[in-house]
Amino acid sequence: MNLKFMREEALAYFKENFKYNYQNYFLDSPDWIYEKYENPLEDSRIVVPEFSLQTIESDISLEDYNNVKILYTNLKELSNTQAADERLWVGLSHSIFWKYLKNRVKKKDEKVTEKHVEKHFFIEGNKKRQLVVNYLTRLWWVGRQIYDPSNKENPFYALEYLKTDFATKVLILFSNNYANNPKIARAALVSLIELEKENDISLKRGVYNKVFQYLNILGGSIILDSLAQEEIIEKIKIYYYKNIKEDNKLVF
Repeated sequence: MNLKFMREEALAYFKENFKYNYQNYFLDSPDWIYEKYENPLEDSRIVVPEFSLQTIESDISLEDYNNVKILYTNLKELSNTQAADERLWVGLSHSIFWKYLKNRVKKKDEKVTEKHVEKHFFIEGNKKRQLVVNYLTRLWWVGRQIYDPSNKENPFYALEYLKTDFATKVLILFSNNYANNPKIARAALVSLIELEKENDISLKRGVYNKVFQYLNILGGSIILDSLAQEEIIEKIKIYYYKNIKEDNKLVF
């Protein structure tokens, strides 16, 4: 199938008139957009297999974890420029991913606000931040940062640490400059996965934050990208055992 994007003029129209169309975002179909604007969507030249995203009512983090794999596997040929284009994601949110997003925004809380709906069907404000806040775009960008094409058996192995508390961990990950480097992002996540297994514990958010603080310090003294992924993992683990493990408030 050809991915659809929203035309520039149509995008401007629907953003400017969102408050008047807010209630339409709870309808079962996005067909109403054709009543409001003539030919709002257009087929792109990007052809992908037909696929759909999962909905898991009982576990939002697990749903996001699974959907990173589904979305990125099918859209991994997108360039970074294409994946940062609001027209593409708004086109997809108003077409093939309509039902997924409609159900997803309802999971926030019982009272879904107008702003909450708007920021997930469009990309508002700080674009870089919104790409990892928007329910749809963050699936792709997480996939881009942790996917390892050299691992044919399981290229998403680093995703395991995000299987719980997905949203919070993703925000912390992308707030760190070193997370822009997939090798370093994977190393941080894998080190935490291995530490949890080695110590039979579930590491709390404090440890996660400390690891990225350490990477910032380490990056000030050596070029992290010059290290192999396994070397970065080993340095993080050594730092954990020397400086963090005994702090029970962070560990348990």
